[in-house]
Amino acid sequence: MISKGEIAVILKNLRKMSGLTQQELARLMGRSQQVIGHWETGYSQPDISTLLALFELYDKSIDETFLNRQPISFDKDYRRFKEEVTKQLRLMRLEIDRLKK
Repeated sequence: MISKGEIAVILKNLRKMSGLTQQELARLMGRSQQVIGHWETGYSQPDISTLLALFELYDKSIDETFLNRQPISFDKDYRRFKEEVTKQLRLMRLEIDRLKK
């Protein structure tokens, strides 16, 4: 069984990876920022219909997220994403320079 703390970490990391602030998510969900904060600390949890709406917003599968239960690390995933984007930009610049010659 997944713990309240694990759900809180998942919700927080999904929000961060989506690039939303708590305030922005609160506005999108029609909730207060305090409620979002409570979800992300494990103080409370969203009901199932709200959880479904959150996962739809994040374009994530609840099954994969909770059943696989692979830890989501915002810092690690963001760093990997940033490195990949930087690499692709570098390659694009090289190609543009090559084409200009």
